[in-house]
Amino acid sequence: MLFRYSEFLHSRPVRPHWKETNEGIRYVWPGRPNFMLIKTHSLADQARIAIPDGFAVSVDGRLGTITDNNARVTLLDLHRGVALRFWKGYRDAQTRFIEASEHCPPAGRPARRGRFLLLYSPRSSILELWSLVHGPLLKCWNLTCPLRFLPLHYQTFGRTLRK
Repeated sequence: MLFRYSEFLHSRPVRPHWKETNEGIRYVWPGRPNFMLIKTHSLADQARIAIPDGFAVSVDGRLGTITDNNARVTLLDLHRGVALRFWKGYRDAQTRFIEASEHCPPAGRPARRGRFLLLYSPRSSILELWSLVHGPLLKCWNLTCPLRFLPLHYQTFGRTLRK
């Protein structure tokens, strides 16, 4: 099992990356050859550079976040190519989308589902839970030890191991 896991890790590039192709610049996801983002729009801020680990996509593929070198996190609607929300002051931030549903809904009503954004600021050791898209900050935790989110292709690999 360990041998196969090491083969899996070394057989693919570890991180998502920008790649120049014949059709233009694409954001390539390792392990997902059919999932590429096309660079069609950019903000007019020439000094803004996206950091390599600062990109996350929601489960349904509609929303995404980008962390840049100016300590800003941008929430994007990937279908429309529009920035929905900005957070400032999050240098080297990591983001992940999560979905949750009610475990015990009241009788006669289906379980409610919600989409949330986890935002981790390593410099201040704060983990925040935000409601999407225009929702408030729901919860904030001060962490005593550093945290690192797993890359998305590791999460999907873990799901296949559990099956």
